[in-house]
Order: sequence, then C-alpha cells, then structure tokens
Amino acid sequence: MKHRLVDRVIATAALLAVLGVGAYAQSQPAKAKDSGLTLGDANVVNLEGQAANLNEVAPQGNWLLIVLRNASPATQNLLQNINRNESAELAGRIVVVGAGMSVAQLKELKAKYPDFPDAAWYSDPQFATLKQLHYSLSPTIAGMRDRKSNWEMAGVLLSTERVRTTARSWIEVEAVMDRMAKAPAAMMEQRK
Repeated sequence: MKHRLVDRVIATAALLAVLGVGAYAQSQPAKAKDSGLTLGDANVVNLEGQAANLNEVAPQGNWLLIVLRNASPATQNLLQNINRNESAELAGRIVVVGAGMSVAQLKELKAKYPDFPDAAWYSDPQFATLKQLHYSLSPTIAGMRDRKSNWEMAGVLLSTERVRTTARSWIEVEAVMDRMAKAPAAMMEQRK
C-alpha cells in the first residue's frame, strides 16, 4: 500500500516537473516548437564516420537531444552530472550532437565521460541541427517527443539536480503522455 502511494506521488511529481519545466529553466524561446519545426533534414556523422540523417536515427517517443558546440565548462558540467548509475532510465534515450565539432573532437569529449548514460553521438560539422531548431546557446538539452521539441534548457543551466530531475522525468512521463493522447480518441469512440 505504501509503495503504491509513493509510486503515485513520484509519478505526479514527475508530470508536474515536466509541465513546469518552462517556469524553472533558463531557456531560449522555443522557436522550433512555436513554428512547428522538427528535426527536418539535419545531416550528421556518427562516431564511425558514417553519414546519417538525424530525423531518421532519432528514437520514437520521449527522448533527449543534447546539442554541444564545444567542451566549455557548461558542457563539461552537463556531461559530468548526468550519470548512468543515477539515471539508468535514460540509456538509449539520448542523442548527443556536437555542432561544429569533428568526429575526432566528439570522440575525445565522449571518452572523458565514461559514466554518461548510453547515447548515440553524432558530429554536426555544418551546424545543421542548430540551424534547423534555431538553437543559439550551448549546451542545449531538449525534451523531444518523436521528432518535435517540447522544451529546451540552454546555456548556463540552472542546478545540475534540476537538469537530472527534468531529464529523468521527461523519459518517465512518456507512458502517462501516451495514455493521455489516447484518451480523447477513446472518448470519441465511446460517443459513437
């Protein structure tokens, strides 16, 4: 009984954290969200040197897009503080893009953070991701749903705990969002 109550409290807190992230995050205006832009045709290169289209390799559902431009202190802080042991649910739900970075630079950066959760890493030497989503600050962490940005935090991020909590909550709340999206269709079906 106690565990069910705790689970409900955690789920409610996660949903509130995701819905309220805009009020707590220092972020750029969400041009991608406002204009309806998605990942589009952002061409990137994986760490093996193979070309890819970000739109085609992006995960389905809720996932995180982290766009880096360099190894700045803010980038280092972000990569250091999202830890695979504390954030196991993020494994496979993160795509890291090094905008303006070569494959070699990105490999070097990745090697410095072995405790970062399993993620897909891509070099974006032409800044296609930044251009497509209109991001101007780095690092940017975006909560993506399928191919569309739902929220962003950029630049010198607020507390690292807030970033961790928001990132985990975004992934955890996916099931709730899926149920909510299906509810109107089910209600319409019942009316027939």
